[in-house]
Amino acid sequence: MATTCSTRNVDLVKKLGADEAVDYTREDFEERLQNYDLVFDTLGGEIQQKSYRVLKKGGTLVSIAEPPRESDAEPYGVRVGYVFVQSNGEQLAKIGDMLEEGELKPLIAETVPLEQIKQAHEKNKEGHTRGKIVVQVKE
Repeated sequence: MATTCSTRNVDLVKKLGADEAVDYTREDFEERLQNYDLVFDTLGGEIQQKSYRVLKKGGTLVSIAEPPRESDAEPYGVRVGYVFVQSNGEQLAKIGDMLEEGELKPLIAETVPLEQIKQAHEKNKEGHTRGKIVVQVKE
């Protein structure tokens, strides 16, 4: 499994299970990674277009950022998919149980009170937080 990250997160993503960590500030992932079965695209745009190059023939690109076009995938002999996430109470309850039982260990950058939600949103938009920003609704 490979992922991209900034220099400061290379050790972190390896600790989390990545076999390869491509530092996007120093190299282009599509030049280093090859013959993957699956790409999970979370950014879309130019990154999505470059992602086709790392797939082997018959591989699959799945995006949560924007629907990939079949016409873009055809020259590479790969399949595409798009996942639109909708909240589901039953699934969220299961995830809550898994968190309480320690089966999931989220990486939390910081916890902020509801009054600071605007600042948290702005920080998150910058795209360089290390983990998730949790907004505490009540104490």
